[in-house]
Amino acid sequence: MGENKKMTQPFFSIISAAVRNHLYEDFYNNISYRCNIPFEVIFVGDKPPLKQMPPNFHYVYTEVKASQCLEIAARNAKGDFLINSSDDIRYSGDFLNLLNFYLSRLDHDKTFITFHENKNYYRLILNKRIPTAPIIGICGVFRKDLWHFLGGIDKRFIGSWADLDLQMRFREYGMNIFFPPGAYFSDICAGAKTDCSLIGNPTLYKTTGKQGRKLMHSFWFDKDNIFSKKRLSPVMPFIDKDILEINQ
Repeated sequence: MGENKKMTQPFFSIISAAVRNHLYEDFYNNISYRCNIPFEVIFVGDKPPLKQMPPNFHYVYTEVKASQCLEIAARNAKGDFLINSSDDIRYSGDFLNLLNFYLSRLDHDKTFITFHENKNYYRLILNKRIPTAPIIGICGVFRKDLWHFLGGIDKRFIGSWADLDLQMRFREYGMNIFFPPGAYFSDICAGAKTDCSLIGNPTLYKTTGKQGRKLMHSFWFDKDNIFSKKRLSPVMPFIDKDILEINQ
């Protein structure tokens, strides 16, 4: 991937599939509060903003599914680092400033940054044999060049687990995990039954959650149900041609 270049002020792209347009303004204000480093927000989906947003807030309209929207956002990003987010996520104060501080001191060729949830560790259990893997995928800080080098989102994912799979591939590549002290997020729609559905279908998350978990298992567990440190299936990336129009 080339030599590590120290960046004292990286450019961040906060990316997400987004449908809760009544939350966009609050999301942006949360990101920009006391922020003194460059960033952009790229939301992708079928619910454009309800009002004009600042110039560094970009919305890409499409009616494709959520995982595909996330890959579209990544391909439109201009930043050095991608932060995969959600429109209902709220971050701790000064979190981009904190990221800038730690990135200036870390070897970001070898380190993957993720956050605490509500100041506590949140780990997703795939199997009791590996109770610490993988860490939650949302709000991970991905180097954009490495995201694309590793193939981005696997197009077999529809609405969930795609970011977890990508984080596992970062770990497979040799990245260490780092939780920046003082940086955490809250999911304001966690457990809600309204306003928090994925694009076009209120039951999509539940349906694709099962589909995504099954895919994750097939990618990272062998026929004997043993966890593999190497992905067991090649990535099937999206292609640029018609990515906005041809749905999964």
